[in-house]
Amino acid sequence: MEKKLPVLGERCVIAGIGGKVCHYQKNTVSEYYSYHRILEPPRYNQYLVTANACYLKKCLLEVQGFDETHKYPGGEDNGLSFKLANRGYIFGFEKDMIVMHDYRTSLFSFLKTFYRYGKGCAEITFKYLKHQSPSIME
Repeated sequence: MEKKLPVLGERCVIAGIGGKVCHYQKNTVSEYYSYHRILEPPRYNQYLVTANACYLKKCLLEVQGFDETHKYPGGEDNGLSFKLANRGYIFGFEKDMIVMHDYRTSLFSFLKTFYRYGKGCAEITFKYLKHQSPSIME
C-alpha cells in the first residue's frame, strides 16, 4: 500500500487492497479455484478476500475489525468489507500483489468449504445489506 491512495478531503477513502491468489499445487480442485477466481475480490471490489488483502489499521479499528458474533466459517471477509463500505470506504485491487494458496484437494473438503461459504455469506449478507437498495448486488 505504498502507492498513493485516493483521498476525499482529509480522509483516505480506500480501506484496503486485495490481490491475485494463485494455486500453490496444480490439481483439479486448485485449478477450479483459480479459474473461477474464488479467493480473489471481484473486479468491482464490493469486498476483499483476506487470503490476499491488506487494510489500513485505522479503518479496521474504526469498525472494530471482524464481526465476532458471526456463527459460521465463511462470510467473515464479506462482513468486514460491508462494515467498511457502510462507512463510505472503497477497496482497490493490485494485480501485482500475488499470494500462492495451498488448496485442500479432496472432494469432501471442497464441498464442505462451499457449504460453509454459502451458509456464512448468506448470514453476513442479510445482516449487513438487508436495508440496502437492490443495486448493491449489481
